[in-house]
Amino acid sequence: MTDFADFEPADAVDTDPPDPLALARLIVSLERAYSRDPDRAATFEELHPFERALRLYVIADVIGRLTRQWKNDP
Repeated sequence: MTDFADFEPADAVDTDPPDPLALARLIVSLERAYSRDPDRAATFEELHPFERALRLYVIADVIGRLTRQWKNDP
């Protein structure tokens, strides 16, 4: 970040795409918290390996699509 009051657009936007694994872990923990279902997996690691793979694939695809759309937006 630059000096105080010397604000630049780069200070406001992180252009790096998010980590799919970190997002998957966050989503699973939020699902458990919002559903209040004790049988729902509490962590990403507690999911079945196939479900973990599917979630990572879907999240990575969504991130990729959003990144491409954001870069193409004038």
